[in-house]
Amino acid sequence: MNQNMNNALYKLISFDLDGTLLRDDKTISKETVNVLNRLSKDGYIIVISTGRSMVGIPDEIKKIKTIDYFITSNGASCVDRNGKYLIKNWINYNDIKELVADKNFFVEYLISGKWYISSEDLNQIPNIIEDKSIVEYILSTRNIIHDNLDDLHIEKINLNFSKNNYDYALNKIEDFIKRQKNLRAWTDKKHKMDIYNIEATKGNVLKSLASFHHIELSEIISFGDDDNDLEMLTSSGCSVAMKNSSDMLKKVAMYTTRFDNNNDGVAEFIKQYKL
Repeated sequence: MNQNMNNALYKLISFDLDGTLLRDDKTISKETVNVLNRLSKDGYIIVISTGRSMVGIPDEIKKIKTIDYFITSNGASCVDRNGKYLIKNWINYNDIKELVADKNFFVEYLISGKWYISSEDLNQIPNIIEDKSIVEYILSTRNIIHDNLDDLHIEKINLNFSKNNYDYALNKIEDFIKRQKNLRAWTDKKHKMDIYNIEATKGNVLKSLASFHHIELSEIISFGDDDNDLEMLTSSGCSVAMKNSSDMLKKVAMYTTRFDNNNDGVAEFIKQYKL
């Protein structure tokens, strides 16, 4: 390990993907991959922490053999480099049954790493999602639910709704979440809301990994760019916001990179501070 940045000794580094390690075209530079490989060689535990599900992580990221863990779906799951689920902060279907019964939503279910939709929702997808390319993608990548979901545990659900019932949908979801207490909602898109177990945050999973490896939170460095990285950054001894980060994240982070995600912001920061 290297001692730098206030002489702290760091052992684990957690990276968000979109807007952080990934460029806007969803690729990762060779320079960044080389830095990750070098960090691993130097003894750091490397963690990817993303809002994406495991199936949604680009193959070029999955092929990086020096990544130790993947925190996925904003902390709903943690998977090791061999694809084994180590942590499952999942939802019981019965807790969301009332919400998904509302026909104003088109619902996607992430179950054990695969996306599912009900046959009843097939016809209304084009009525809710205007972009034809997205409709075609969903229809070609989602599985159809055939079984009763009662008591099944689900990684997360996506609630999609049209611009015509935007206010209704948000009010409905907000009211439901308040009554449930054990769920939380998050979105970075205009007409979609993700529902998670209340314990599903990047920060909570990072704390569990630290405990497993007998690492103090002060020995963790985290990089992120958006508000869903807040718990991760505030749970880490060193927090780094990207140059392209949200204003809120920059306010809470200890450092901000000199370069954005399209210009090797992470790699340049790591070289700058000689990690």
